[in-house]
Amino acid sequence: MIQDAHAYRPEKTELKQLGAIYWEVWKGLPNVEFFNVPTEAGSAWQHRTKNDYIWVPPDARAAYEEQPDTIFLVMLKKAAKQEPVNTIARWVCPQKANLEESIEKARTLNREHIREQAARAQKARSV
Repeated sequence: MIQDAHAYRPEKTELKQLGAIYWEVWKGLPNVEFFNVPTEAGSAWQHRTKNDYIWVPPDARAAYEEQPDTIFLVMLKKAAKQEPVNTIARWVCPQKANLEESIEKARTLNREHIREQAARAQKARSV
């Protein structure tokens, strides 16, 4: 399950405000099956089920293999209704910062995204 890696996830009320894109912090990677995927940058990992999709690029894979409890900043996308999966981990990036700093970074990114969403909605209403 993806939840087993969560160190930070936005609250439900925040998730509603964030829309399709949001940031989480994972400590390690979820306990799911990953498959090797060769890329020009090295060997990546991919996980795909009918509900979830995770792409772990080569640098994140190397960090995890060196230190399984690596802190990752993860950009997630809630899939559109027509897509075959529910959650897509689009960007998994190892962090050099500690857990608290990484969580604050994710919170800041989420708050900025909420402000941008609100500004876009305000602009659309004023047109």
